[in-house]
Order: sequence, then structure tokens, then C-alpha cells
Amino acid sequence: MAVAAVQITHPEPFDFSNTAEWPRWIRWFERFRLASGLSTKPEDYQVNSLLYAMEDEADDILAVLPLKNFVFLGELSSPTVQEWTETISVHGTVIQFKLDTGAAVSAVPESVFSKNKLGHLQKAKKVLYGPAPNILEVNGCFQGVLTVKGRRCIQDVYVVAGLTKALLGLPAIEALSLVHRIDAVTQQHTPNLVAAYPSVFSGLGLLQKPYHIEVEKDATQYALSTPRRVPLPLRDKVKEELDRMESMGVISKVSSPTEWCAGMVVVPKPSGNICICVDLTNLGQERTLHPTDCRRAPSDAVQCQSVHEIGC
Repeated sequence: MAVAAVQITHPEPFDFSNTAEWPRWIRWFERFRLASGLSTKPEDYQVNSLLYAMEDEADDILAVLPLKNFVFLGELSSPTVQEWTETISVHGTVIQFKLDTGAAVSAVPESVFSKNKLGHLQKAKKVLYGPAPNILEVNGCFQGVLTVKGRRCIQDVYVVAGLTKALLGLPAIEALSLVHRIDAVTQQHTPNLVAAYPSVFSGLGLLQKPYHIEVEKDATQYALSTPRRVPLPLRDKVKEELDRMESMGVISKVSSPTEWCAGMVVVPKPSGNICICVDLTNLGQERTLHPTDCRRAPSDAVQCQSVHEIGC
């Protein structure tokens, strides 16, 4: 039984004005290219078939565009983003370039080009496209010797009418090693301070001798005669925490009057536990001030090991 051959037709004409339909048309043409056997044809044949399918406007582009000699020269910028620039010597002439990794070639404005300094201007080897995409007006190109930071390369530099700033394209950027591609980010090893200084991070940490606090000669002693009230909902937790601190040696009971006595402050924690603090406001106003060296490195505190420092 004979099977009728399937007739493969060209996609509908390409609509240059309807950008939203471009992806769908490209997928359609790719199916046509495979189904019709076009993919097995020479490259020039495939390109001309594509232009034929795109119809009239594609012919206008072909009239000014060699099939293999066009590149993209794009510049997309934002006023809130700081540009990446580099000052580069071109044949001894210093030019500030914007690093444009999206540009396929390097280019300078007409105002920058000087025949006496940059050499003879030749006919442009490629047609340049802007972001629109639109064909840019190119006056020509010259072979430039680019030098920066001890590195040197030779690149074709295009002179473009209407360009506001010099653009350094991706080939020159890579040749001069101005931008490096990062394929992976690894976490830097951080030393384990707990393992390196176990005595600092274990146990309570007690001073080796009683700590002496200096106060001004005319300091007024301050001592509470009545304990501060503890809210009823916190009393059991406060009692439990005071007992725990006493058993650890953090605090000890005092049964006789003292010259200095500060009030207790109970601070609830997000976890539901409490923290016992002391209100040393009055002592702080009477103590003697000593200059502090602010240049100490944070690592110096680790060297104290089991003796905790108290700033006062």
C-alpha cells in the first residue's frame, strides 16, 4: 500500500515588528529545517533559505549585510550602576574605555580617532549592530596595539559615528585579562577557634584573684536598702536561676550590709528563660576612667584563655 508523501511548506512570513512572536517563529523554522532535510545542506544554502522564508525585509538586510561578517556592539547602562572603566594606551594615546563584555568588538567615537596618532583608517571588516538592533554607521577600523598594566594585545578597533564613549569588547577584555570568569565559588576555610582554644570555651572561666575597681576619690557610695521587686510570673524562674548561679560559684550569698549594693535586673530571653543582670549605673558614674587602646585586634582577646578580661 502506497503512502502519500507529506508536503513540507515554508513557515509564514517573519514579522519583524512583532517581537513577542519571534521565539515561536524560530521554533517553527527549526522544525521545518529538520523535517525538510534543509539541515543537511551547506551553510550558505541554509542561510539563504532562512532569508527567503523571512521575505521582503530580510532582502533589505541582505543587501547591506555580508552573511558571515556582522557582529553585535551593545551598550546597556543604568545611572545607578557604576561603570567598569579602564585607561588603556592605544599606540601611545591614552583612552578611557568602558568594559563592555556584551560587545563583540572594540570601538571608539569619531572624536577620539586621530589619523596621526592611531594610524590609517581602513574599510570596516564587519557590519556592527546596536542593541535595537540597528545597523551602526561605521567610518572604518584600524589595527590597534592596546597596552595596560604591563599586558599587550593587538585588536581591530572600529570608529563609530554617534558613539559617546569608547567601548572595549570581550575579545580585548579577555586578551588583556581585565575580567575573569568565575565558574564556582568555594567557601574559605575558617579556623575552628573552639578546638584551637578549648580552655577559653569550656567551664565557667574565673578570675585568678579578686578584681579591684577604682573609683574617684570623692565618689558617693551607693547601696540599695530594699531589694527590687520581681514580677510574680518570673519568681520561680528567678529563684531557680539564682540557685544555679550560686552552685556554679558565679555568685555567693551576702548576709551583712555592704558599702556598695546594686539592683538586680531580670531580662526575659526569647527562649522563655531569663538572664540575671546587675544595674551598675551608679558605679559607672563614679569609677575612674582609663584610656583604652582601640587598635587591639579581636584575636588578642583569645590569648587571654581562661582569664576573662573585664573592661572598666
